Amino acid sequence: MTVWDALVRHKDRNAVGALRGFLRSNEFSRTAIAGAQMAVDSLIVPISSFLSLSFTIVVLRHEGIHFYLYVLPTAAATIVLVFNLARSGVYDTFNAPSLLGALRSTIRRLLEVVLLLTGCFFVFKVSDSFSRLWLVTWSLTSGIALCSARLVSLSAVNTLIKNGKLAKNVAIVGASEAGKRLSMKLAREAPGTRLIGLFDERHPSRIGSSGTGNAAVRPLGTLDELLSSGHVDEVVIAIPPCASDRVLQLSRRFHPFAVSLKVLAPAGYEHFRVLDSSLYGDIATFRVMSKPLDDVAVVMKWLEDKIITFFCLIAALPLMMLIALAIKLDSPGPVVFTQKRFGANNRIFDLLKFRSMYV
Repeated sequence: MTVWDALVRHKDRNAVGALRGFLRSNEFSRTAIAGAQMAVDSLIVPISSFLSLSFTIVVLRHEGIHFYLYVLPTAAATIVLVFNLARSGVYDTFNAPSLLGALRSTIRRLLEVVLLLTGCFFVFKVSDSFSRLWLVTWSLTSGIALCSARLVSLSAVNTLIKNGKLAKNVAIVGASEAGKRLSMKLAREAPGTRLIGLFDERHPSRIGSSGTGNAAVRPLGTLDELLSSGHVDEVVIAIPPCASDRVLQLSRRFHPFAVSLKVLAPAGYEHFRVLDSSLYGDIATFRVMSKPLDDVAVVMKWLEDKIITFFCLIAALPLMMLIALAIKLDSPGPVVFTQKRFGANNRIFDLLKFRSMYV
């Protein structure tokens, strides 16, 4: 049963107004939750910087450290970090990654900011003016505090979802068989999702009643009234992809509204992550996998392989010579042996390894 049907069963005369009031009074603002997370992170980073700097002064007994020198890098790092976290989707209430993914993304974005800040210090030749102990301590404390805040926020969001105080409001357009099945799935099996209703532009006499469960089909014009109130988060056009003209007409109808729009995928596409779409003449295609390296990246990787390998070999050459000598003195036989391995494009190459066993 949808929220709409529950209100109608309670004999609300103005169903649209009642539904608006219910949605307004029965849920927390996801924008406020995201803003609160951003505000907490914006406080954690500078506070951690201040405490780390105080710790550095106590440990090093350095009275010459000036707090004002650290204000600009702290503020810049805080702004860049919060914006990077926002772009990564960490603050998104319903589309955020899993707990492990959120923690991994937080640490990755923090490391990026620390490396960027360190690079700026060297580029502007001011690295000697800042304490390395402060930078290391600040990075560690910020990482621990940010991850702790992420655990608390995700736990609070999950609690609100379980208590029904936080949900994504979804409306389904199209009383097709797929739309009816989807409405039943959302109403029964989708935690954190609130089914607003099933809507169709056809006359009720043309819509079969089988498969709708307890959910009634509402006129599509009623959905426009709900969308204008801003309380619908997502619209799913549950029309078979073969009716592309009708899907396109409906999608254009919802363009003026601030709502997420989804359409049904062709059979079998649930196994793919669609990256983008393109046209070959008048034939549409979906891209489900990207080429690992484009033309520029191939050149860059070739240079990195040659240059980095050259310097690594020079650095490791003394150790490799000692290992080779130890193997030769330990037992008879060759120092190295070869193994066949598969490389790029499944091409076989010979891998050289130091011998660690008797011949």
